[in-house]
Amino acid sequence: LFYKWESYDMKMGGEVKLALQTARDFKRDLQDVLERETRGKVHAQSAHKRSAATPRAGAVNGGVYGL
Repeated sequence: LFYKWESYDMKMGGEVKLALQTARDFKRDLQDVLERETRGKVHAQSAHKRSAATPRAGAVNGGVYGL
């Protein structure tokens, strides 16, 4: 959390004083970053997901009717 606060402080220009409003803004910033990261991971996983071939009945025996 400390590193995140330091990053937020630098992003806001440095010398950010901790007050109720800045704490709320910091929380909103953390949530936005987390949401962006989560959205990126879900998108990446869905892009790599492939479906398997449909299993065929009787494929073990080689015939359509399982003969």
